[in-house]
Amino acid sequence: MPSQESTTSTAEGSHLDNPTGRARGHSRAIPVVRVGVTGHRPNGLSRADLPLLRQRVRECLELICKTAVTRWEHLDQQALIPPIPGPPWLLSPLAEGADRIVAEEALDVGFELVCPLPFSIKEYERDFAGRASRQQFRILLRRASAVYELDGSRATPADVNRSYAAAGEVLISDADVLVAVWDGRAAKGGGGTAQVVQAAVESGTPVIWIESSAPHATHLVVGEVSGAWTRMGLGYLPAAMAGSSTERTGRTGP
Repeated sequence: MPSQESTTSTAEGSHLDNPTGRARGHSRAIPVVRVGVTGHRPNGLSRADLPLLRQRVRECLELICKTAVTRWEHLDQQALIPPIPGPPWLLSPLAEGADRIVAEEALDVGFELVCPLPFSIKEYERDFAGRASRQQFRILLRRASAVYELDGSRATPADVNRSYAAAGEVLISDADVLVAVWDGRAAKGGGGTAQVVQAAVESGTPVIWIESSAPHATHLVVGEVSGAWTRMGLGYLPAAMAGSSTERTGRTGP
């Protein structure tokens, strides 16, 4: 595993592909795909079938990787000097609930874990109820390839919301696709799952929506028309990911 370094960044203008902000030990190879995750905390997963949810998450991650590898093979045939594909990244703030479920499944299928946190590690641990939750958080941090501590503040409730929103913005700006474990309801606060999903869709980032209630149906969300989500089957993911890499960032590769 690459060595891990914790890097402190300002929330504004923070991007994980900024070389000055990347933790030591990351390969110079380009990750074959970068996947962000957002989702509910445990109180929002009360209607979940957790083993089935984990299965859905793994299926989606494997589909994303398969799609990305196919795109890399196509680039290899076209490029004079082909890019070097590296392991896929999962970008997760490791909040309780869905963030950690997706992180655990991603690590098991070969992703590198990259953690943009809304606060310093010590401050962020105040979010977690109980020793077991904090221990799980620390174990996942130790498995991460890189940890980025944004300079969030709890000075006022508005500052707290802005801090969570900033972490969500980092996910969106650096992800090729977002996985959302979500109940489909409107946002309740800054940086919440619905807000992150909406911002991702508006930015052109494809969203794989896994419903937070069993049987955990999956949808591809690629646009918003007249205020309504545009949902498609996951078979449209290759086209959506290809559009995302050029329309949002100008990149011609993953």
